[in-house]
Amino acid sequence: MDRIVLTEELRSRGYDTAAINQLRRTGQLRVVRRGAYLLGSEADVTPDPSSAHRLLIDAAVRQHCDEAVVSHMSAAVLHDLPTWNDQLTKVQLIRNRAGGGRNRSNVIVRGLLLGSADIVQIDGISTTSLPRTVLDLACQLPLSRSVAVGDAALRAAALSYPYEDLRPTLESLLMVAGGRTGVPRARQAIAMLDGRSESVGESRSRVVLIQAGVPTPQLQYEVYDAVGRFLARTDFAWPEARTLGEFDGRIKYSGQLGEAGEDILFAEKRREDRLRSEGWEMVRWVWSDLKQPAALIRNLERAFARGRRG
Repeated sequence: MDRIVLTEELRSRGYDTAAINQLRRTGQLRVVRRGAYLLGSEADVTPDPSSAHRLLIDAAVRQHCDEAVVSHMSAAVLHDLPTWNDQLTKVQLIRNRAGGGRNRSNVIVRGLLLGSADIVQIDGISTTSLPRTVLDLACQLPLSRSVAVGDAALRAAALSYPYEDLRPTLESLLMVAGGRTGVPRARQAIAMLDGRSESVGESRSRVVLIQAGVPTPQLQYEVYDAVGRFLARTDFAWPEARTLGEFDGRIKYSGQLGEAGEDILFAEKRREDRLRSEGWEMVRWVWSDLKQPAALIRNLERAFARGRRG
């Protein structure tokens, strides 16, 4: 049987309502959405939110056979772009038409015009292309999220073969988007994209810093000592102020990595000591600092002042 099986398919194979309910009670059948089930060995496995959404996509595509195209955050799942769990409760689809849509319990269908270049196939599923997905989400999401999605898309394109530069396509999409809702927001986000940001945290950091009026940092900056020996590559740098910045995920501080985590922290301390000995200021921050950034901005300003004094 297929991974996703529909009620009518089960009935055509001889399962009546009682048999279907028995399969559900025994864990051999799990509801993905109304009228669509996961059958077999995967039925008793609880997937992570992204994997669960992928199942919803598979089910929705099976049930919406009217040329709907997977879009927005659902397309981000298929393109392996950053996603947020609060955006994964509903499958998002586009029908190629101007206007007309609906919002149901677990599917949102929008009426938007699509060009032939806006549609690609991923695992046999019609999906908005990488640049179109970036545009659609940039029209919809807060700036910190849409920049993270766009940065990741630029990174993915830069790693593809042949190399694909998304920027001209994104600019063209903006030009033809016209008066579509969210275009000014999308224009702002797309202007800020930088594929050198290597994580959602780095992308969000950049947005927070720029919005706070901090000078635009250089990204993935390589630091050398006085005789030209490589010392480090840092997430952010303000060379004119002799200041380096790094966003830290919390896992290495949580103890989950055990001795390996201790080794990482010790190596980072040694690295930071070498950078400071060469006259660089260092500022680190974590997710909580980005939610309330006033203290982070003060720390950076103080570091800039010390760095400029030398």
